[in-house]
Amino acid sequence: EGPHAALLCSSCHTGGRGPDPSCQGCHTIQTRFSRGEVPALPGLKATRSIMAEVECDACHDLGKPLTAENMTPQCETCHKKGYGDKLAAWKDAAASSRIKALAALDAMRKNAAAAPSLQALLHEMQGAYDVVEQAGAMHNPEFAGAVYDRIVKAAADSRK
Repeated sequence: EGPHAALLCSSCHTGGRGPDPSCQGCHTIQTRFSRGEVPALPGLKATRSIMAEVECDACHDLGKPLTAENMTPQCETCHKKGYGDKLAAWKDAAASSRIKALAALDAMRKNAAAAPSLQALLHEMQGAYDVVEQAGAMHNPEFAGAVYDRIVKAAADSRK
């Protein structure tokens, strides 16, 4: 369906038993992130998205490009008119936190060059950042913000 109709199976799958024929069957990182299962970081309480058990097509209309303009009406199939406008605010908040986390990772990278003991921490924080990037912050905005905040805190603590 949608963008998947033009994909060859081999573009994602390399053989063996196929995944469950559902969104969650292939998009496992998004599913696990929305459930608050990944990434696991010390000092971070995982939170489950309130949308974790909602079917993907409740938000994603696969017949249209995945833009805020196309997703807003999807919100309003369950919520009051105007609720979809919150999507932009959530995206902006996630983007702002993401920028701070990126700056913190850059600072950690510079500090780790002078203090090799920070390499493991940097690797862990970069891995957590990468998971959020791959999963998409909007699949669990609260948890994404917590991950980004944990990265910023780790960077600040590493400077001490």
